[in-house]
Amino acid sequence: MMLSFSCVFPNPENSSTQTQQDLNVPETKSEKLAKIFTKYRRIIMGCYCLGFLYLDKNQTVKDALNEQLQPKNLLKNFAYEYSTHLYATFFHELGHALAAKALGSDSPLNVHIGSNADNPGQKSLFSCAGISIDGLEPSQGITFYDQYFEDTTRVIETFMRLVKDYYETHNLRPDNLSQDEKELIFKKISSSPELAALIHTIKEKNKSKTAIVMLSGGTLSIIAHVFIQSLLNYIKNRKSYAHSVQQALIPDAIICNQLLNMFLPFMTEHGLGSDGGVFWESMGVSPEHITQVSPISPWIYRLSEIALSQRTSSRDVGLPSNIIIGCFNNELRGFLRLKV
Repeated sequence: MMLSFSCVFPNPENSSTQTQQDLNVPETKSEKLAKIFTKYRRIIMGCYCLGFLYLDKNQTVKDALNEQLQPKNLLKNFAYEYSTHLYATFFHELGHALAAKALGSDSPLNVHIGSNADNPGQKSLFSCAGISIDGLEPSQGITFYDQYFEDTTRVIETFMRLVKDYYETHNLRPDNLSQDEKELIFKKISSSPELAALIHTIKEKNKSKTAIVMLSGGTLSIIAHVFIQSLLNYIKNRKSYAHSVQQALIPDAIICNQLLNMFLPFMTEHGLGSDGGVFWESMGVSPEHITQVSPISPWIYRLSEIALSQRTSSRDVGLPSNIIIGCFNNELRGFLRLKV
């Protein structure tokens, strides 16, 4: 997932927490439980699905799961799932950065893996050459780039001129102002009609570039995934490389997730939370319409996982079992993937 401007959206969750702290209102038990569930939702729901399958009377399902949950097989499953999602996320964010660079952005490479717009400013675990590892979530990533492209200098110059005019109009000297006073002035200038009109004009002008940047992430990720998987298939099966490529082109979780992220909008507390949302907005679709579509997006992800589980099922266990397996795989995407 990639939003260069995600950090400027207000954070309602943080705002409500701050208000709660200011008023010294203690959290209720239900609020504490809701926070715990939100934080560990994927693990809780994954365990629920797994438990539901074990209560199923179908012995074939239990045998398949028992085999996959053996420590050795479980470790191999985790290693493969984690590594594939990690490199897919890396190439996804790299695709955004390279496309932005090619289209005129002067920003240095600034790719973050393991975090997204929900935790901006998170301290990096490792950083090298503009690529930072911020967390352990293999499916999260964000790329910061100059969304004004070659017009950045024009925006900066306009902003600085407006600041200077404000100081002169109000007979202010920057040296006599505190940092808080300066920040307040900067906020006023940032919301000025002249600057807002300029930014709107530049964004309208760069809509096609923004759309290309959005699509480039998923495109590079899919290309890299197909190349890596075809190479692994060739090494493993020793068949023709053309056959290995054909096998790698069969839609799997990575390809489906990348395509959905490219074209399917969903919302977070910071605004548009997928490349698809920004892409359709750059194509002229109003944010109101995108917001109306976004609630169904999580269900489409679940349906895609259910369809994959049904397609890859090697046993006749019935659709209900594959629905639960699909929900499990959707919740623990990037960590574990089971099949029956």
